[in-house]
Amino acid sequence: ARDQSVSIWQGSTLDGAGSETWAQVSALKDQGWGVMDVAFAPSQFGLRVATACGDGVVRVHEAVEQDLHKWEVAEQFEAQPQDPQQVTSLSWNPNELDPVPSLVVGCADGAVSLWSCIDQQWVLSCELKRHEGEVRSVTWRNSLGSGLHFVASGSAQGVIFISHLKPKGLGFEVVKDQKLIHEESKHIQWSITGTTLMSFGAAGVVKLWKRGLLVDNWESIGARVPICGAAQMG
Repeated sequence: ARDQSVSIWQGSTLDGAGSETWAQVSALKDQGWGVMDVAFAPSQFGLRVATACGDGVVRVHEAVEQDLHKWEVAEQFEAQPQDPQQVTSLSWNPNELDPVPSLVVGCADGAVSLWSCIDQQWVLSCELKRHEGEVRSVTWRNSLGSGLHFVASGSAQGVIFISHLKPKGLGFEVVKDQKLIHEESKHIQWSITGTTLMSFGAAGVVKLWKRGLLVDNWESIGARVPICGAAQMG
């Protein structure tokens, strides 16, 4: 919002017309130069919201006694303490079996890093492949119990990195990085099953990527222009 706050909305029961209504129940203020991205934590960690802020700080808010009307900053950390940069994107580790909360964080200078919360302190787990320009979007795939994690990051230069990770202690280590190209990548997102990565880029083109069956690489399986583009590409 223009006042550098994040609004929390709650859906209510269906009205007489058969549609759900939404009402603002709270606002998270003091976000430090504005909010670039926001995400709810996985349900096993309670009602928590992480905000990526323009002052280089990631703030984790928690609902007091699980009340949507009352929030407080539970923890916060600087994504790059030595050289503060605008935090442009973040994504939670969605895996229910992992014992501690973790976040992937992208910054304006191209840095991407993983953070884990241990004893209410956020510590750097590992640094991922750095982009040459601003990170536009990051997304963490649900491992579905496989033990292998995939984190994707996309930049304004049209580069997407997919990092293959494995657990190490309470953190992670990189096994492999792969580079994909999608012009002016604006947003990336894993499917619910984690089998497909979607990237949205220049001219409204949406690309889909899947992991190869014989070769351990992610490959494009086609691209589409949204309905507003009125065309379909191979």
